[in-house]
Amino acid sequence: MNFFIVTAALLLVVTGNTAAEGEEDSYNVVNYAGPKAFEIGTTAKFGCVFVENTTMEYSGSWQMLNSQQLAKVSERKSFVYTTAPGFIKDRFVLDGSEYETLQAGKLAATINDVRVGDDTEFSCIIEAGETSLGAKFSLDVYSKPEVYVYDQLTAFALNKEDVNGTITDIGEVTVASCTAVGVYPKPTSIKFLVNGDKSGSRSVEVPSDEWEETELEDGTLEISVDLNLSPTEKDHKRSYKCEVEMALDLGDDKMVKSKNSTSPLLITHPVEVVTLSISPKPVDMNKMVTFTCRSDGYPIENIRIIKRLSDGSTTLVGETETDNQAAKLIVTKKALKDMSATYTCLSDGQESKTEKLKVNWHDSVIKVTDINNDNKQVGSRVEFIEPRSIAYNCTQQGNPEPTIYWKDSKGKVISSGPSSAVLKWKNAMQEKSGRYTCSSSTGVSEIPIDLQIDQFCKPKIEKAVSQLEDGTLTLTVQCTTPRGAPICDIQLSTNVAINIEPEEENKNNVKIWSYKGIEPVGTEATFSCYAANRQGDYNVSIVVDDPEIVTFPLKSGGISPGVVVIIILLVTLVVIGIPYAYYRCCRKNDNSGHVKGNQLDSVEVEKLEAVEQTRA
Repeated sequence: MNFFIVTAALLLVVTGNTAAEGEEDSYNVVNYAGPKAFEIGTTAKFGCVFVENTTMEYSGSWQMLNSQQLAKVSERKSFVYTTAPGFIKDRFVLDGSEYETLQAGKLAATINDVRVGDDTEFSCIIEAGETSLGAKFSLDVYSKPEVYVYDQLTAFALNKEDVNGTITDIGEVTVASCTAVGVYPKPTSIKFLVNGDKSGSRSVEVPSDEWEETELEDGTLEISVDLNLSPTEKDHKRSYKCEVEMALDLGDDKMVKSKNSTSPLLITHPVEVVTLSISPKPVDMNKMVTFTCRSDGYPIENIRIIKRLSDGSTTLVGETETDNQAAKLIVTKKALKDMSATYTCLSDGQESKTEKLKVNWHDSVIKVTDINNDNKQVGSRVEFIEPRSIAYNCTQQGNPEPTIYWKDSKGKVISSGPSSAVLKWKNAMQEKSGRYTCSSSTGVSEIPIDLQIDQFCKPKIEKAVSQLEDGTLTLTVQCTTPRGAPICDIQLSTNVAINIEPEEENKNNVKIWSYKGIEPVGTEATFSCYAANRQGDYNVSIVVDDPEIVTFPLKSGGISPGVVVIIILLVTLVVIGIPYAYYRCCRKNDNSGHVKGNQLDSVEVEKLEAVEQTRA
């Protein structure tokens, strides 16, 4: 460390005048510069600094003396003097006021391999004529001792049995010793920290009159102390560390702790309290879970962690060996779903409070089954013919229970529930066809189901005849299968030849023929519709007997020859057929002639007799 930076407290020694006469604002000062203390075995560098006001002149020489006249140059100590002509110029600011250029002088000292005895009083003096300025200071040296702690007693009972069988308290015992080697100067305190307590709030201080001190050859001390106490059960498992506090304020170095601690004290006492802890709780499946059971007794014969099942039976989770000094049992396992249960710990006849463990788990996949078909698994595509009852159950088991969702093709939730959700329709029709997706709140892969509800192609055929203002006729034949699914293949046909080709229009499950400008065909026309899909085929027909389509129109200036022939045939039937039929039905027999009261005229009789003769 540069000793011209750190300035210690000093005692200023002044001989004669400190300022020239009439110069009240003038000042001259000698300051100590250097650390406050030096560790034994290191090199000490320190010195004095003289700051002189320009209004005063000093041209004398430095002196550094101590009570033992160690200022003399030797192998281990040296001094470097800087006289007045070697003063350096500097700017000096004090209390916010700026002074003129000052002169500074310095005296540097070095002590190699600092030892006990170098901590003596020094003086720095500068003389000029009858006037002298000086500073008096003391060097401090210290050591960093090695500190060790040793066990004296580790396991014992709080009482003991005398020879005559009486039981007495153990009383005060020595449980540990501490030895500090190479101590200098003498410590202010020696303590035993309980379980390495850093705050020092739990410590046992040994009075200084109980220290055993021995001076070593180098002037340092070896100090030994014992830890004496009247133990209680609270001292069970306590360990101690020794701490030596130095007399000097050395910051972080003022405390020197032992490198080791005592073994834990083991005090014999019965088990009274058993505790069980489980961590983490709850735990995810396949993660590690730790069961920790602690017993407050010593020695422990046995510690067991058991799982209690709902039927009253138990399963062993883990067990300690006998004489367990740690008085605890730690068991770590991979969490499985069947580990969700109640646990307890037993130790030498005492039992802990029960602890419940909840294992979070979920099936890695979700399943879709058909409730109406013995819960068989449903495939990714389902086809059937309407109407049909549907009940598809989507499930995923787990803890906590996941939320299951059925969504339609637009993502709308149509069914949900804990651990399961049912996609259900009593009579599902073709419009329910589409993609439905089952998902879970646990984020596992979704299951899509393509539902195809088929319908037979049951066609319906219709006709329509219309006439435009110009008298032109249009015949329209339409065949539809309103609910056919998949889409039906529709074909139209007719049994008559028509003078024009129809205009054909095809839509899903619809076929239309339009005969625009059709002329009468002279007879009835039958139109047939054939419709088919994978579920089967159907035929349906319709007769077109509209007069506009069937009847030829009359020609101007006479009757149609065909009509004349029909009229002649009808007249012949009336003239001959009716009398003959009357004759056959009204005669009693061949010999009796005609029935009385049913007379025929002569012409009719002649005609009938002629007919009879011909037949004979």
